[in-house]
Amino acid sequence: MFSPEFYAGGMVGVNNFASEGYTLTSTPGKYTPVETLGTTLRGFAGYNITSTLGGRAGIGLSVYKWPNSGNVTQINTAYLSLDLMLNLSNLFSIYNLIRKSDISVYAGLAGTYRDAATFNRTRIMVVPRVGLQIDRRLNYSWDLNFSGELDAASDDFNELVNEFPLELMPQIMIGVAYHFRCLHMFRSADCNSCY
Repeated sequence: MFSPEFYAGGMVGVNNFASEGYTLTSTPGKYTPVETLGTTLRGFAGYNITSTLGGRAGIGLSVYKWPNSGNVTQINTAYLSLDLMLNLSNLFSIYNLIRKSDISVYAGLAGTYRDAATFNRTRIMVVPRVGLQIDRRLNYSWDLNFSGELDAASDDFNELVNEFPLELMPQIMIGVAYHFRCLHMFRSADCNSCY
């Protein structure tokens, strides 16, 4: 039987910066995904309202790399985010804590601070995002998380408006989450197996 629950965790991963001059193949004068690999670090806390619907807040740092005219510009960002989570496994099946994996989709917004880097100013902007997450249950309280996400910033994120209508920032992350299933007042008999 489902009971609402809190959870918290963290993720690390790699990102890509698709902007002016970006191409998936090696083309003279363009740059490829390998040249724009950056890093992402994120902490989060969430609450599952129902077996299918939940919310999640996050705080994170991302470093993006943009090869501009042969010079790699490092763009450092910090952000606060809010996501709406939809558990597809529970939506199309029944809630089952014995199931080893869950698949969820999410959509949200991130209030993002971008440093000045080699530009003339810092920026604060809202960046929408969508993602797919697979949770692999390790035990009653711990999950291993795999996430693929696409963020889309306005075209002037890198202070250049040309060719590409958006700055696309896909990322792949791995992390862990701890579910506080045994701390609420309606403890189930399964809580005896918490560890």
